[in-house]
Amino acid sequence: MKIKSTHIPSVILTISLATAGCANMTPAQNSATVGVAAAGVTELALSLAGVKQGVALPVAAGVGAIFAGATYIIAKNQATAHQKQIAKERASAYYANLNSQQKSQLPRHLAVQTTKTAKTKGDPVMLYDTKTGQVEDYVWDFKAAPATGQKTKIDSVDATYIALGQ
Repeated sequence: MKIKSTHIPSVILTISLATAGCANMTPAQNSATVGVAAAGVTELALSLAGVKQGVALPVAAGVGAIFAGATYIIAKNQATAHQKQIAKERASAYYANLNSQQKSQLPRHLAVQTTKTAKTKGDPVMLYDTKTGQVEDYVWDFKAAPATGQKTKIDSVDATYIALGQ
């Protein structure tokens, strides 16, 4: 199977995006990167399968849009001192009101809602460590926060979402 010269840009773009680091990118940049990569891979696969470009490009664009939207669920930003204070107060008050059996059933971390800032585009959530009594230095911006009491995973950390901690 020969790769046509029209496929070369898709191949180069897909490889470069797959190997590029995304840690220092904004959530919008991450979304765009994933969307473009998904569109490139889709277009390449369809073209190699013999699908005409007039069909492959719109389908690839749709796949890219779906992937870009799906990846913008959580954004991660540096928390302000005020956000840390509010999250710590809410989580520590919530945890202090639990009995020992309730505490034993929780994972080590609680996900607690904190205050919004100018950067916030959704529900700002922070992680509270029940062993140390401290909150993380970051706030995760959820497009839609989990239901209260729901288990969630934030940056590979298991946590129970407690909303405002009431």
